[in-house]
Amino acid sequence: MDSTEYTSILIIDDEIVNLMLFTQYLQKNDFEIIEATTGEKALDILKFSVPDLILLDLGLPGMDGFEVCKIIRQEYSALTLPIIIVTAQEESNVRLQGLQSGANDFIVKPFNAEELLARINIHLDSKKSHQQLEKYHQQLMISHDELEQRVSERTLELLLAKDQAIQANHEKSLFLAKMSHELRTPLNAIIGYSEILLEELDEPDQSDNKTDANHIKKAGTRLLLLINDILDLSKIESGDMDLIITTASISDIVESVKEMSQPLMSENKNSFNCINNATIKMIDCDQVRLSQCLMNLLTNATRFTQCGKIDLASYNDEQTLFFSIKDTGIGIPETEIGKVFQSFSTLDESSCTYLGGSGMGLSISRHLCRLMGGDISFTSQQNEGSEFIISIPLSSTK
Repeated sequence: MDSTEYTSILIIDDEIVNLMLFTQYLQKNDFEIIEATTGEKALDILKFSVPDLILLDLGLPGMDGFEVCKIIRQEYSALTLPIIIVTAQEESNVRLQGLQSGANDFIVKPFNAEELLARINIHLDSKKSHQQLEKYHQQLMISHDELEQRVSERTLELLLAKDQAIQANHEKSLFLAKMSHELRTPLNAIIGYSEILLEELDEPDQSDNKTDANHIKKAGTRLLLLINDILDLSKIESGDMDLIITTASISDIVESVKEMSQPLMSENKNSFNCINNATIKMIDCDQVRLSQCLMNLLTNATRFTQCGKIDLASYNDEQTLFFSIKDTGIGIPETEIGKVFQSFSTLDESSCTYLGGSGMGLSISRHLCRLMGGDISFTSQQNEGSEFIISIPLSSTK
């Protein structure tokens, strides 16, 4: 130990010779010495100056060393102010009483100087370690309080940001719903008038005009489907999507979807097979929404399959009704699989020939299936094709 770090030792002894011996030896080891010949004087000194360590004799005039030690311990712990009793009384009961009074150590006179210095250094090192621990503890408490404050402030910021995001999302959904309603009216009119034109242009010499009218109808229908998707997505995000549950025929659902899908299949020259292997006939569901989910999956299959094969199959086990849509199209790259059900997500242009799509269909379909207690899962192999499976629970099946 570098003893220059502990500069002061209070020696309490009424023997002048002992004071001189202590002082001469300890000063040689760079300690500053404070002397007191009685317990009362020592206690007066402590009122104004606290040493690093105390050497205490027991046989003091007036107040003895035991009493002095007890009084000091009322103010200072054994770690903050070490006390070593140095006395000629070597009986074991005296040693025990001294330790019980609060002393840290006990040395019998005549003492070995090197042993005394070693014991002093041990207790001063312990005191230094305690002071370091106290310092670290205080720093830790300050850091803890600062961290708690920062966490609390950040939590409030995040909560505020979350509330603002929820409000902004709600306002966005309301805006989309309102705009969708506003746009659907003129679009329905455009589609309606284009159908009237097609009926009036059903003459051989009107083929060019009929083609133009067909383009108008297809463009309007496509735009109307897009608006309907936006409206559905806004209802889902705002929690306003309501289902109309009825008892529906599974074969009717399959046949209806098959009929609606035929024009899509013809566009990309795909063969289309429908197989109803379900052993049950009826299911409680929202028939319109379930058909919408199937059409979304079939539309995706035709969009990414050219001159290939698309199969729609229905089957069931004891708990679930399944609809499988399997194609031999371009498949989904591994890098895109995690994005399939994200809103507005489409296949990366670098991954495949971009074939259009708003990126809402799969997201909406999965939400709708989950509202009916089911889900959509899929498997896909790039350049080989994909299979999407709708599952609907049979808990209410008839």
